[in-house]
Amino acid sequence: MRSVTSFFCIFIAAFALTGCKESREDKIDRLFPAEKRIQSGTEQLYKVYAVSYPHIAPLEAKAVIEESFRANETLNRELVQKQWSELNWSDEELEVVARMIQNPANAVSIAGSEDNARRISIKIYETQQQTYTPEVKAKVSELNEKVDEKLRALEAKANS
Repeated sequence: MRSVTSFFCIFIAAFALTGCKESREDKIDRLFPAEKRIQSGTEQLYKVYAVSYPHIAPLEAKAVIEESFRANETLNRELVQKQWSELNWSDEELEVVARMIQNPANAVSIAGSEDNARRISIKIYETQQQTYTPEVKAKVSELNEKVDEKLRALEAKANS
């Protein structure tokens, strides 16, 4: 009976050491959750569209943009996974970047220094440039055009 108990203890310990290790993909999903990506993307795109379509109620415009981000979460997730996993970001850098994105006002203190914040910002920019292949740019343009169509329709309705 003792040997069976010992076996199970060893099995559980081995599982805990191997099975509980967070995969790179899971870590990225945890640090950059879908809801945060949708919210952040909606806010950023809304700022752009607010200038072009000033007569649309802000909540209505945000709803259209958010709907687009939700419908295209697969593409968004693929881009995020590619940006952070394929392009050699260390786990520590990922943690810092996630905190900087969540709290941009304190980016320098989160990064530890102005030089670190600048270095990380440059690396983020370079990462994004490498990720946005012509195929991805075409998909993003197509999605933006669909949002544009819906917003033009809302603008026309607001002006009539």
